[in-house]
Amino acid sequence: MTADSFTGLRAVLTPQSRRRGFAGRSRLRGTTGFDGAGRWALLPPRAAPRTATDAEALEHVAKTLLRRYGVICRRLAQRELLAPSWRELLPFYRTAEARGEIRGGRFIEPFGGEQFALVEAVEELRRLRRVPDANHWVVVASADPANLAGLMDDTPRAPVPNRRLAFRNGAAVAARAGGAAIEWLVELSAADQRHATQLLANDAATRPQPVSAWSRRGQLPH
Repeated sequence: MTADSFTGLRAVLTPQSRRRGFAGRSRLRGTTGFDGAGRWALLPPRAAPRTATDAEALEHVAKTLLRRYGVICRRLAQRELLAPSWRELLPFYRTAEARGEIRGGRFIEPFGGEQFALVEAVEELRRLRRVPDANHWVVVASADPANLAGLMDDTPRAPVPNRRLAFRNGAAVAARAGGAAIEWLVELSAADQRHATQLLANDAATRPQPVSAWSRRGQLPH
């Protein structure tokens, strides 16, 4: 969990020549000056030592990741820069599976290793597998955590402001940045291109639920 206060914003906007004055004003506000302004985190970085008192925080993060993605594995956990390491999260997930609170197995290809899922996520993946001809569309901002494009091949996210991606059945098919022309990521029919164009032009597009982002990528054991 991170946040930027107005103090951090003032620190960024203050010219170098005036930062000594900024430090003086910040003491009146109860802060520690330019170096202490800006982001704060509820959880320490992975490199920082943890103590036994972090158990409650670890459980909170583990549950949050499950709610965010529906299915969690090492590859997804590595995207969360402030999250604990996968080694630290595993004991909680294994215990929750043993209690019957979540499911463990191989839910998403081509990811290997242990995977854990919410019960409702497993049911949704099974439903999607039974509908091979689904035509499910969603649009998300490229910086949105629900954007899983490039996760399979480690493709870096393009740092383009206001870039939006259109997904069809879990696969990115088109992208658009601001008022620029649409970039077609796969070959689509004329009808699908018109539909994608309409979705990308709609600034009020609904953000998808985490499980929907996987769509037909989810593979469940029989």
